[in-house]
Amino acid sequence: MLSARIDQDARGEASFRFDAARDFEVRVERKTSDTEWFELAWEEQKRPFDMGAGPLVKFVLLRSDDSADLVAICHHIICDGLSIAYLLRDIARFLKAPPTSVDPLPAPPSISNENFVIKAAPGFFLQAVIGYLNRAWAPAKTLFDEGQYRQLYEAYWKARDVRGVHISLSKDATAALVARCRAERTTVNSALAAAFALAQYDLQGRRDPYLRKALVAINIRQWFVEPPGENFGFLAAGAEVVLPANAGDFWEFSRACNTAIKKRLTPKKVLEAMATLNYIAPSLLDAIYFAAYGAFQNKTVDRLKGLVLTRDGKPRRSLDVTNIGVFDVEDSEDFAGLYFVPILSPNYEKAIGIATSCGQLNINLLHDCAQISASNVEDFKRRAMEYIEASVAGRR
Repeated sequence: MLSARIDQDARGEASFRFDAARDFEVRVERKTSDTEWFELAWEEQKRPFDMGAGPLVKFVLLRSDDSADLVAICHHIICDGLSIAYLLRDIARFLKAPPTSVDPLPAPPSISNENFVIKAAPGFFLQAVIGYLNRAWAPAKTLFDEGQYRQLYEAYWKARDVRGVHISLSKDATAALVARCRAERTTVNSALAAAFALAQYDLQGRRDPYLRKALVAINIRQWFVEPPGENFGFLAAGAEVVLPANAGDFWEFSRACNTAIKKRLTPKKVLEAMATLNYIAPSLLDAIYFAAYGAFQNKTVDRLKGLVLTRDGKPRRSLDVTNIGVFDVEDSEDFAGLYFVPILSPNYEKAIGIATSCGQLNINLLHDCAQISASNVEDFKRRAMEYIEASVAGRR
């Protein structure tokens, strides 16, 4: 998948093409601080991939005399956050190991119904609505090319002022949080979601419907007929969760969040939601993103945009939470840590990427200043950390 490019035929059907012998772009810079990797990575993120030529991954290497930071920037079409973690972990292992040949893994299974152990489909009414939209779209079907994709990419970055905030817990604080979550019968992911939800309620309330919703990412590798294991690919999904109202102490709220998340992250519900996208004509699905940034107008597209995105351009959900878990490199004292930076879709206001490595929990929070100011995000970060610190210490 690292070598993949996208080939689109005259009918608009897209497929992957692979070139396992290709080279990869590596931008090399002199490292002068431990935080500049984020800004350099962000510069690369604003430069579009060449979808037709590939590859759909870029690397930034910052080097100083005594340390180095390696950043992998991947298009979401070829991978998920967990895959990037596997990639960087394997690179770290190869750097420590003696020279050896590597057998490439086969391309992982695609996200399609026949590849899952549970067969799912949207409900009859939703199938009827999508069928109607597909038929209405067919006479005016438009195919979008590489040049239009680049224009869309530029329009996205011109319309947004995306910034990032970093949060790191010390090793002691991380260990204390993990221990307390076990004692309180909840997960670290649910406790973090609870802290962010409560901080949000404090600052923004719950009146707007989107403030009561979050998207939680989930690893779906275990649901394939042929599980891909630690392969690299787009092997994840997201489930919309309705955040509970604030009631009781922090840990009661965390358990309520945990229950709400578990109810939504069942194979049937997740795969049904994913299957819905497979019923939509691919060119129609493409069109809603061009319409979202004023690059395309069509009544059918506008109707679908209201279902998939929003009609008014406002977020559908307040939070997008992706926790890629715990990652360490065995027998490598040189591996200092892992950070995950998610994407920020128009569908949510704040994107939160979480990764734990070398005993330390690291969080990256992305936001668009057009939706929520930098000062309000700093307040949001502070309040969330206050909930975590106070709760672990037993003060809430």
